[in-house]
Amino acid sequence: MIKKQYEGNSKRALNIVWNAAGRYDFEPPFLAFYSNGKPDHYFNMIIGLTIKWFESSKIEAFFNNYSFLKRAPELDSYMWLAIENCIYEKEKNERLILPRLRQDRAEEFFETVRNYSRQQMEMQSIPVLNQEEARWAHVLGKKPTLLTEKEKRIAKALLVSGDLDTDGLIKELSHILKEYFNLDIEKLPKDRSRNKKSSFYTLLSKALQKKNKETETLFVRNGTGIGNREGSVTLVHEDLFINNTEYTKNRKYIEDSFGKCIYSDEEMKVLEKDVCNENDEGCHLWITDGMSETLADKEKTLITQSRNFQDQIRKNRVYYEQRSMQIRESIKNLSAEISTIVETYSRSLPQECKRGKLESNKAYRLPLLGDTRVFLNEGDEKDYKITVDILLDASQSRMNYQESLATEAYIIAESFEKAHIPVSIRAFRSICGYTVIENLKQSSDRRCDGAFNYVAAGWNRDGLCLKTIDHLYLDEKDDSVLRFLYVLTDASPNDSMPLKSRKNGLFAKEYEGIAAVEDAREAVKKLRNHGISIGAVFFGASMHLDNVSVIYGDDYVRILKMRQLPEAVSSLFRRTIQKKCI
Repeated sequence: MIKKQYEGNSKRALNIVWNAAGRYDFEPPFLAFYSNGKPDHYFNMIIGLTIKWFESSKIEAFFNNYSFLKRAPELDSYMWLAIENCIYEKEKNERLILPRLRQDRAEEFFETVRNYSRQQMEMQSIPVLNQEEARWAHVLGKKPTLLTEKEKRIAKALLVSGDLDTDGLIKELSHILKEYFNLDIEKLPKDRSRNKKSSFYTLLSKALQKKNKETETLFVRNGTGIGNREGSVTLVHEDLFINNTEYTKNRKYIEDSFGKCIYSDEEMKVLEKDVCNENDEGCHLWITDGMSETLADKEKTLITQSRNFQDQIRKNRVYYEQRSMQIRESIKNLSAEISTIVETYSRSLPQECKRGKLESNKAYRLPLLGDTRVFLNEGDEKDYKITVDILLDASQSRMNYQESLATEAYIIAESFEKAHIPVSIRAFRSICGYTVIENLKQSSDRRCDGAFNYVAAGWNRDGLCLKTIDHLYLDEKDDSVLRFLYVLTDASPNDSMPLKSRKNGLFAKEYEGIAAVEDAREAVKKLRNHGISIGAVFFGASMHLDNVSVIYGDDYVRILKMRQLPEAVSSLFRRTIQKKCI
């Protein structure tokens, strides 16, 4: 199994799918690429529109029925040609640019094939190539090259009607597979683990290193949020990309999805001027108190997304309720530990003085040296004013852990509140070039159930988020306050907007890997220089352990299960307050 990490071209393909679907809260089952690794803009748009029009779970289940077959990649290409026509007929009257895009895609196909070398042509799946040529010739009104009678029937069958719903489409696709490719979906084995023949041929093909024939567009079966679907892939960078997304168009989507910005346009312009520079040039910020539950006046896709968000919030609360006794015990233990730690560092320390309790081990100094400071007296008790801020990574990589992360944030916040320490909770994600920071709980609010409004979607530009929070701290700086920021993270910063540094000249690096980790590390360093104590609660893959160490130094704890949370957080709090108070 290849672990899936979104990189370079796969990011761009994913953004195209998301934009077409009008949603950013899902992971598509397919991404489309040319054979050179570049994303196929048109077919990624078709994939996104498929999510818009059909029930994606049923479509994905259909493709998964035969995914174990050796010829699955070729069958995928046929099926997406069929879906393409169906989607085109559904969208052509609503999306007036679509006919032009379709014609451009057709012309691009013939230009690409015309420039194939002999070796490239030998690598192609000729039956698939014939069907692609027939489709794009049909689009341009050209006469296709000679096809066999069977190929003509297939080409006609692949012109699937746009009048179908999800079940109708799956029925039609299944009929095509059975009629023309001798594949009956209903007769395929349901338990893949018992399909010994399939396993044998999989091993044999690996041993012989036999390559499948390529098709002009490669439909990559995409992974899940934790990269655990067989066939997941990593695509390398084909070229560096500068995103020219229409931010004004995306702003409405951001506002409709996550709520109004709490600052005025002028205030945000000033903030972006101060923060969105150097590596983050071209990025935007959006700070909100949360999404609206009102569905009126929203587009169909946004209504679906809002309902998905509300469903997730309900799941978060159900998860908490099912474990309420265990959670209350965790809060009780953690709050007691926090109170003990605060009392320890607030306790008055003895001071040397000329009168008081004699220190016996120093008594000799009085007659011998005339040193009268051999007595101890109780010093002044220190009264620390402490605030804690919890920051949640709400990117799509956390999608499989939303319920547990929301509950962990609740446990930490409630424990500090019970110890009479004010707490705020924020979540952040990046979408369409906007880093969205969502206030789930204000420090003035004693209730902590805002943590259950945590929903994961999009990317995570950790450095920009931390820089923004640092800037907001400076606006409300109070030297009498000890401020602690704890980040719940998987230490894997990753964004579709590249790093735009003047040091790179005209070129830009993808925001990922070492470059993104270093960017986050610099943001953490600035926070510490400004007097903020920052640490991390790491809940992620072992492969990112080095990242969390680079970003946060030794101020982090790792948890694998929720029951480890009280001990881990108390340990982190003790460590960070010790550095602050000693």
